[in-house]
Amino acid sequence: MSQPHRRSRDRAVGGASDLEADLLHGARAIALFIYDRDDNATRRKIYHNAERRKKKGTGAPIFRNGVILTARKSELADYYSAKRQTSDMNQFRRQEDATSPSA
Repeated sequence: MSQPHRRSRDRAVGGASDLEADLLHGARAIALFIYDRDDNATRRKIYHNAERRKKKGTGAPIFRNGVILTARKSELADYYSAKRQTSDMNQFRRQEDATSPSA
């Protein structure tokens, strides 16, 4: 038997378990991860984001796996981190515009 083949298969299995640990299944799990609470309003936001992503290609990286909403923790963290940085930069620009002398 060839050892390299076996090692690559073991790596693939390990990668699958890493992926499974990164996945969130269901609106409740996604809401708890993003908002740290689970109520009707936060679950509704999750469903809204999933529909917007499907129709317009924008919004949080939430998708359907059959009928179950699914998201990757790492992609959600990256998405909301980038969104927060953009928001902070826009706020900084507004403050600069407000303090700069008008021409």
